[in-house]
Amino acid sequence: MGRGRPRRPRQVSQAIWQRAAAVVVLLAVAGVVLWVAARRESSREPADPADTPAAMVGEVAGRLGLESGRVQAEKVNDASGTWWDVRVHVPSEFDAPRLLLDLQAAAHNQGGRLDPLSVTEAGGYGRGALSGSWGGHPVRILVVGDVPQPRAPVRRVTRLPEKALLAIVLDDAGNSPTDAEAVAALPRDVAVAVLPNAPFCRSVAMELSRQGREVLLHLPMEPLPNGGVGPGEGAITVGLGQEEVRRRVAAALAAVPGARGVNNHMGSRATADGETMAAVMAALAGTGLYFLDSRTTASSLAQEAARRAGIASLRRDVFLDVVAEEPAIRRSLAEAVDLALALGQAVAIGHVHPATVSVLLAERDELLARVELVPPSRLAR
Repeated sequence: MGRGRPRRPRQVSQAIWQRAAAVVVLLAVAGVVLWVAARRESSREPADPADTPAAMVGEVAGRLGLESGRVQAEKVNDASGTWWDVRVHVPSEFDAPRLLLDLQAAAHNQGGRLDPLSVTEAGGYGRGALSGSWGGHPVRILVVGDVPQPRAPVRRVTRLPEKALLAIVLDDAGNSPTDAEAVAALPRDVAVAVLPNAPFCRSVAMELSRQGREVLLHLPMEPLPNGGVGPGEGAITVGLGQEEVRRRVAAALAAVPGARGVNNHMGSRATADGETMAAVMAALAGTGLYFLDSRTTASSLAQEAARRAGIASLRRDVFLDVVAEEPAIRRSLAEAVDLALALGQAVAIGHVHPATVSVLLAERDELLARVELVPPSRLAR
């Protein structure tokens, strides 16, 4: 075949210019794309540690006189997503409602929103709670009347058991006739504390014992003033004579048959009073019962009084459901397990609340794989 006719110089020149123009256009488009990307990147605020919920809560708390060490925060990743767990530990005389209002205002001023959450036994350990968003972060803030504990506890025992021991107690049983049925699927070593002034206390206590479960008398005691529901009839209050304390303890024990131990319901005022606690322990002397200090206040003298009276005792390490929501309960349960692994043993207290029971059932297999569940009597000394 013959060769085609050669291109004229003018045609060659046009082709070169067309290709050059295309290259220039492509380079221009790429330049624009890179410029836009650079502008977007430069317009972003750099990551600032001061924008974390821990720092923002700490700033508000600091304005009210709280030391920075009283604010603890941790970023949590669990089944509910990623969120910040912030805890503010306040002294008993601290104005917790003022702090909660100031936190809500600060979040609102930064485009966030924090809504109040109800807490169990308000006025004692749980002083208030908030949930929402702050600085673009999902956050739960819990204000508690306790001293800060290390989030990464160190080993403080010389010889750990082969498997870490965890005792779990669920309080406030006896208000519903189905309380025993509600916990029936939980491991038998999960103990339950029954209120002596609840309408179904006797039948629930007896059914729990039939399950082979350890029962405690959840003895009502006087809380600090909180404007909420009090401890109810027959409570141990500051100023009672020793004989009256003895009578009330005996009546409470009679209402909860089969109790192996006693722990306080509320009691942030009563347990901080040495004379009242001495009277309670005198009433328990000779019964063979142990005393579990629920530690609704950091000022509690209950365990000290028990030692002086020669009564076996132990104390609560973690509250599971100060906020009765599953993500918060799951986080607190993980904290109790971590503490047991670090110290060899730990005690967690919750309530016969549907959310608490649900979390314990869902976490049962993993829980039993990491720690040994034991009744509280095994840890009482």
